[in-house]
Amino acid sequence: MTRSPQRIIPWLAALVAVLAGCAERTLSPTDSQGPQQSWIPEMRLGGELEVPDHPYHYGPAVDEQLIATIAEGWTADSINQEWGTSTLAEIPGTQYALLATPGYDYEDIAAELLDSGACDVCQPNYWMNAPEAQQGSIAFYEGDLVSEDVEDQGALTRMRLPAAQRVLSGAGTLVAILDTGIDPTHPDLAGAIAPGGWDFVDGDADPSEEMDGEDHDYDGLIDEAAGHGTHVAGIVNTVAPGAQLLPLRVLDDEGRGTAFAVAQAIFHATNAGADVINLSLGFEGRSRAVSFAIARARTAGVVLVGSAGNGGYRTENHVPASAPAVIGVASVDPFDDKSAFSNFGAYVGISAPGEGIVSTYLFQGYAVWSGTSMSAPFVSGAVALALESGEAPADVAEALQAGAVELDHAGQPYEGLMGAGRLDFRWLAPSIATND
Repeated sequence: MTRSPQRIIPWLAALVAVLAGCAERTLSPTDSQGPQQSWIPEMRLGGELEVPDHPYHYGPAVDEQLIATIAEGWTADSINQEWGTSTLAEIPGTQYALLATPGYDYEDIAAELLDSGACDVCQPNYWMNAPEAQQGSIAFYEGDLVSEDVEDQGALTRMRLPAAQRVLSGAGTLVAILDTGIDPTHPDLAGAIAPGGWDFVDGDADPSEEMDGEDHDYDGLIDEAAGHGTHVAGIVNTVAPGAQLLPLRVLDDEGRGTAFAVAQAIFHATNAGADVINLSLGFEGRSRAVSFAIARARTAGVVLVGSAGNGGYRTENHVPASAPAVIGVASVDPFDDKSAFSNFGAYVGISAPGEGIVSTYLFQGYAVWSGTSMSAPFVSGAVALALESGEAPADVAEALQAGAVELDHAGQPYEGLMGAGRLDFRWLAPSIATND
């Protein structure tokens, strides 16, 4: 399928901009693999691991917004009446509310709410990002790739996916894709999209990919994350073609979203009966709302998978992948070495291919993209196959890790910090010959 000149010009411009500035934008770690990221101070309160109740910032946040855990005896309405704030959104059945705080300095309003007892915890509404958008990696789209290129790529053979797909397809499972949306017109995906999706960016029932031709994050790139969700969804579909996909749009076309939107979407996916939630996004920090949503999903039997991040350094703080209830996924190259861009750390549960991955894209086409966002959906698809095979949700992570191919990283700074090994599908079809 060809692309119109009106559509291709801005993408060519974006590609030129990235290539021209890649030395500055793309993090290429040295032999030390980048700095060790430090832990943010935490406290144990009431038996739970929680962030301190004081308003420390962990990263960029939305101006004049605050996530409040409302205390007993108070409501969002009573807080609004007292302080002149307004409610932007709430998570039904919980104490969490997103408040607009115009005219207030964050530290001042948070201190007042905490000191008055109106809120148990206050946090900024932190920005989350698609790792590729944050890193400056965009899709390589020429318009001449076809579906066979997806099926024939070496990563699938290396993981021995064809053997597993002789007996499994992911049928009967629902995989929620929390991302930039999904192109519902793509022929490979149209029949796999489940009803009930939602757009938490625009607040409507159409979670389709969008492009507006504007540079909202002022990084010199236009719509650099457009197609990200469609690409991620295509990888899940390639691994588990029988699974249904639930699109939940939490990132805009720049690859930016908020912690509160992600928390809302995790709640939505859990309530919709999702079996798997793919989270190819994140930030360095802590979010009480996201942690609460993850814990609830895990209690409901949902398996959550998160990308490890593209900073190229060691960290234990990349949310949501670093949450104990999430399978954190790092990226390896075709030789099973760590991808230069991939984060690593003790939170990583498993690795999967993440370089030069061919998948579905906008304009009913296909594109090549690299990042831990591409590694995570391979694992989400594997989870769908495992659940279809009868594996219990509580045992899936351990089963995937037990079946992984051991990585030979002896002497490297990331030795033992890339999870149990590289994802392999042979364990899902043990009766198939080992040369498949």
